Amino acid sequence: MAAIRVRSWISTGRMVPNLLPRMSIFTEADLRRVTNPCLPIARISTRVTCVAAKQAQTTLDPRAIRSIIGGMTWTLPAFQKLYRLKPEEYDLTENAARLDALSMLDWVDKNSPPFFLWNQTADYPLTKDLDINRGIHHPAFGRALKSRLDAVGIECILRGCEDHPSLEGTELDKSFLAEAGDFILRQFRQVSPVY
Repeated sequence: MAAIRVRSWISTGRMVPNLLPRMSIFTEADLRRVTNPCLPIARISTRVTCVAAKQAQTTLDPRAIRSIIGGMTWTLPAFQKLYRLKPEEYDLTENAARLDALSMLDWVDKNSPPFFLWNQTADYPLTKDLDINRGIHHPAFGRALKSRLDAVGIECILRGCEDHPSLEGTELDKSFLAEAGDFILRQFRQVSPVY
C-alpha cells in the first residue's frame, strides 16, 4: 500500500500478487498534457508528502536489481513483459533510456518525500541461488533506497519481520499498518494544507 497526500487529496495504491504495483508519478510535463479538468491531478499540486509501502521494489530496472539482489531475480518474467525485452537485451545501449525510466533510486534528491517501508519477506542471504520470489520482495530494496535518502537527509524507516519475531501473518501486518499509519499522520501534521 502506498498513501500519497496531494494537498487535501489522498491517493492509495495496492500491490496485487504477481502484478507490478499500480503507481503513478506525475512530472510537470505530464501535468501540461492533462486535458480533463475534472481530474484532481489537473487542478492541484502533485508534491508527494510521504510514501508508506509494503514489499516494495524501489527500482524496476533489472540492471539495478541484478546489482542489489543478485541471483536471477533480475530475469523475472514480469520485467520482460513490462519492457518487452529479453534479459540478454537489458544491457544494450539502445535500451538504456527505457530501463532508466523506472529506476526510482536514481530519482532521489533533497526534495524526495520521507518513506516508511515494511517487509514480511525474511532477510535471506543474497546468494546466486536466491529464489526469484524471495528476491523480488527482499528487504535489500529498502536498504538501497534508505542509503540514497540518508545521503540527502530524508527520513526512511525500514521495518521487517525480524522487528517483531513473535508476530506472524495478519498480526504482523496489523502491527506494520499501525506504525505506517502513525508515520503518515505525523507527516501530514508537518505540512500545512493548501486549498
